[in-house]
Amino acid sequence: MLPLQQGVSIDPQQYIPPLVSALTTVALFVVAFALIYWIGKSFMSRTVERGLEHRGFDQTLIDLAVSTTVVVVTVVAVALAATVAGFGVVLGAFATLAAALSLAVGFAAQDLIENFVAGEPV
Repeated sequence: MLPLQQGVSIDPQQYIPPLVSALTTVALFVVAFALIYWIGKSFMSRTVERGLEHRGFDQTLIDLAVSTTVVVVTVVAVALAATVAGFGVVLGAFATLAAALSLAVGFAAQDLIENFVAGEPV
């Protein structure tokens, strides 16, 4: 039997630069996400809410629009923060996955939407 550490020395100093780099990237992502999300949510949700209230929409529709705006702001904040942190390649994979999922949902909902438009009960 051979011992696992047969004369191999492990230098902990070799792990410090990659660890610092990873922590810096994560911190950059978190700060960029928090900043973009906070600014986007406070500005966009207030703008959508005031615009719809000014036009006399029902409160339920206003709440739906504000909730949808917050979701869109969150997705945009994640995408921009990932780009700032250097994860641009990951965004390409997520865009491909989102396109495939939206195509699948579109095909799945095709009959339901067709019946809805035709006025037939589901």
